[in-house]
Formats: sequence, structure tokens, C-alpha cells
Amino acid sequence: MAPTNPRINEEHDAVEMLAEFAERLLPSRNVTRERKAYRDAMGQGKGVIEMNDNKAINEIALIAKEIYGEIQIETRSAAGAA
Repeated sequence: MAPTNPRINEEHDAVEMLAEFAERLLPSRNVTRERKAYRDAMGQGKGVIEMNDNKAINEIALIAKEIYGEIQIETRSAAGAA
């Protein structure tokens, strides 16, 4: 999970570290960010796709699509987006 702050470059550091395992581990093309929606969902016993944060929902949808192929996830209204 990467920070949402663009000045923090932990994502690049993680990619470099994971490159050491390239023979056995293929890194995801998609990145999840540190979002309050993930913490809120866990605290409420829900999945993030049940929350109202379209950025978080789309991040999870992209990861799921990468793993499982084409999927359908309905996003919430723009008013609920964080």
C-alpha cells in the first residue's frame, strides 16, 4: 500500500526491493493507496466495495481484474467519493 502523498516515494522503493524476487514474484501493475476507506471498511466488517470511496473501490477493482480477469463492480455516486 502506497501513500497518497505524491512527495513520498515509497512505491519506487518497494518496486526496487521486489525486483530481487523477479524470478518467483511478479509485482502487480496496480497500486493501492493508504485510504481511510480501507480502515473504515475493516472497522465496520465490510469490504471496501461496500463503502462510498470510489478511488478505493476502483483500486480494488483493478487488482481483482488483474488477478481474475474482467469483473463488474458498481461504484457509488460521486457525492460519496473521497
